[in-house]
Amino acid sequence: MIGQSTHAAARPEGAETLRHGRVLSALRGWKRRTGLALIEVIVGIGIITLTSATALWALGSANRLATVNRNFTGAKTLIQNKIDEVLCVPFHASSTPPVLTAGTTSGLVTVNAGPPAITGTMTTNVLVTDPALGIREVKVTVAYPYNGAIYSLSMATARCPD
Repeated sequence: MIGQSTHAAARPEGAETLRHGRVLSALRGWKRRTGLALIEVIVGIGIITLTSATALWALGSANRLATVNRNFTGAKTLIQNKIDEVLCVPFHASSTPPVLTAGTTSGLVTVNAGPPAITGTMTTNVLVTDPALGIREVKVTVAYPYNGAIYSLSMATARCPD
């Protein structure tokens, strides 16, 4: 035991010994660094900026799609209300109600109250398909402009005398 060093027992746990007996600590390189490098800060800001821009773009897209769907729902509701009116009006073979008179009628409607308010045109086309039985085909179409495009939705039903 004369030629051996007593420093081996005093080494911290996890330290490695190099060829010349020096101790390499796991934290040796970090003791000299006391802050962040400029590159690390720039990369962090870039990642945050990219993530924020992507999130804002996604929220904008979701908002535009929500507005398109809200307008579609408004147009569909208007058409369903008109078809309900056609199906619920009393219709006897001796007299035809005004809503079932053959021809085409148009009028302005509010598809979405907004803001901004979206207005469109509702067209109702009544066609007598069988004059002997008095069967009528009713097609209701709502067309409205939004964001530079014209959207159109149609539904049809048939009605015969009660």
